[in-house]
Amino acid sequence: MNVDMGEHTEKQKELARQVMEPLERILDDIGVDMVFGEPRSEDEVTIIPVAEVAFGLGFGFGSGTSPQEQQAGQDAVVGSADEDTEQESIAQTAAPSEGSGGGGGGGGRTRPVGFIKVSDEGVSYEPIMDQSRIALAGIILSGWAVMWFAIALRAVAKALGNRS
Repeated sequence: MNVDMGEHTEKQKELARQVMEPLERILDDIGVDMVFGEPRSEDEVTIIPVAEVAFGLGFGFGSGTSPQEQQAGQDAVVGSADEDTEQESIAQTAAPSEGSGGGGGGGGRTRPVGFIKVSDEGVSYEPIMDQSRIALAGIILSGWAVMWFAIALRAVAKALGNRS
């Protein structure tokens, strides 16, 4: 992966290299081996594990200049009655500052999703059911139903209360 750095300082270019090197190593390692595990054979059946692999990366850089007013210069100007002298003093004490920086982060996860079974009977894919996800979906659905039942009950009670 070759990135055009354009017109940047050596410090920015070095920071970009420090970010890009690990990213290039990760991209080089991505392949079928990340998803399909080593095949296992027993008797006449071969099992190939399958996993879901996900990762994300983000990074950024920035640099710029801005005037920096020194507190000592401001304190000296505050007592001055002459406006021109005050502006000259601020201009002398306001020195441009330069800064740059960058950062990044990333994360990833893998989880088994199933396996491929190769036998004399043919090739088939067998998914792995995640029971905890099924249970969580049931709990969420139950909570949603209870919430709407409570809202409906409250509306009915309010309507009956207004009739009295």
